[in-house]
Amino acid sequence: MTCPHQSQPPGKDTGRRICALDLYGGKPFVGTCNACIAAGQNTPEHAADMAVRYERSHPSAHRGLSGCCDRADLR
Repeated sequence: MTCPHQSQPPGKDTGRRICALDLYGGKPFVGTCNACIAAGQNTPEHAADMAVRYERSHPSAHRGLSGCCDRADLR
């Protein structure tokens, strides 16, 4: 499977890819890319939705909060 947002870093192929949509930290493994493609998540719309969710759970104004275990009322 190929994705138009996926590229291979230079050098030896270690299975890592570069995601232009910055999904999975921007450096997923090829298996993760394949699962993303199969799920139909390799779209700019999905990446934008994930960015909104990330900002909601990890607010930039409070970088010390993880959003997962810290108090949400500090936002």
